[in-house]
Amino acid sequence: MPTPSCVALVIDHLPAGKVSPAAALSLGFAMILAGQVVLVLTVNLLTAWLTLITAFLYVVMYTPMKRTTWLNTSLGNIPGALPPVGGWAVATRHFDTGAWVLFAILFAWQNPHFYAIAWIFREDCRRGGFKMRPVLEEDGGCTSRHILAFSVLLIAVSILPTLLGTSGILYLRGAPDPRSRHVRHRRLVDAHSVHPRCPLPAAGVGRRSSIYLCCSSSR
Repeated sequence: MPTPSCVALVIDHLPAGKVSPAAALSLGFAMILAGQVVLVLTVNLLTAWLTLITAFLYVVMYTPMKRTTWLNTSLGNIPGALPPVGGWAVATRHFDTGAWVLFAILFAWQNPHFYAIAWIFREDCRRGGFKMRPVLEEDGGCTSRHILAFSVLLIAVSILPTLLGTSGILYLRGAPDPRSRHVRHRRLVDAHSVHPRCPLPAAGVGRRSSIYLCCSSSR
């Protein structure tokens, strides 16, 4: 599976013994704690707590689950969808319906995106011991049904910001991006990579640009 240069650097050094797993883990936790200090001192406590919860769910729960159950993707959706909520907390210092709508959009987006990636690279996932849904079946039937269901959910929740009045017509035109309707797996990856990046900047032209432009998604 092709890897970014930063990931390749870690992959090359860890097996060679140049960086021990303990050292890598210690550095990771130190960076998380340093980030918490920065957020508490310069942003607000609510955002710091959200970031800590995100890191805990991702590192302690989601990552180990990759080798134990295909439900890791569904659990991983939670820390993957929390960064926009953090952006909302930065701008408003509280939660309301709009924050959880952003959470729902990113939550629904991740299943089609990562199932498609896992299907394309299922042999790599199998060799790595990752129990992804596409790895555990031969015909991809269940995977396709999951992708379809979450894609329909994604389109539905993507129009909620306009219905709730937190964004305008420009956002509505970009939210249910037609490229998210591709069914072939590689095209699906491309479509779902574009999808969350189209509505969020469009929403920035709406009523709460400072909130939406703080949002990002990655996993």
